[in-house]
Amino acid sequence: MNLGRIEALKSQHSRLETELAALAKRPFPEPELITRLKRQKLLVKDQLVAAGVMSPRPERALVLSH
Repeated sequence: MNLGRIEALKSQHSRLETELAALAKRPFPEPELITRLKRQKLLVKDQLVAAGVMSPRPERALVLSH
């Protein structure tokens, strides 16, 4: 993947994060819009992971109660 494409994906990922944060602050956010934006963001992240630019999401550690 060329550098221009990677930069475009990074920019798109950042823009989607910003949009999601703004929607979360609204009094009545649209669930369908949030879902659509989250899916787009995940698709962009998958492309960045495939290009070796981002690391995949770390697995959540299991917390064992004693």
